[in-house]
Parts: sequence; C-alpha cells; structure tokens
Amino acid sequence: MSVLGYRSSSTSLRRNTIKYVVAVLAFAAAVLLVEGAPADVICLFKGEQISGRNKICYYDCLGSIFALTIDGLQLCPLNIRR
Repeated sequence: MSVLGYRSSSTSLRRNTIKYVVAVLAFAAAVLLVEGAPADVICLFKGEQISGRNKICYYDCLGSIFALTIDGLQLCPLNIRR
C-alpha cells in the first residue's frame, strides 16, 4: 500500500511541476511579446493643410498630434497605424 501511495504522490508532484513550468513559460512568452514589440496606435484624422504641391495630414494619436506629408492630389487616410 505504501508503494502505491508513493507512486501516486510522485505522479501528482510531477504533474504539478509540469503545470508550474508551463505556466512560467507562458508568462515569460507573454512578457516578451508585450515588451518586445511596441503596440500599434490608431491615429484619427483631424485636418489637412496644403503646402506647395504637398498636403499635410494631421492625426490625433491618443492625445499627441502626428503630421503626415503626402502628394497634394492624394486623399488623407481617415486613420493610420503608428
């Protein structure tokens, strides 16, 4: 009976160890994904201005203004990723 109890305890310990290792690896992968690549910000069109043969498109990127210069005959995109 003690042999069976020992095996059961050992098997349970292995399963818990495997679960722990998988959880740690998943957490590490999530941290690397978050810190490794900056998240894209969607910027919304706010206005435009003609400057010679160019057009300057202005965007609101979570409170900061971003300017994009394009050809004067093109339309400004309604939103951009930055």
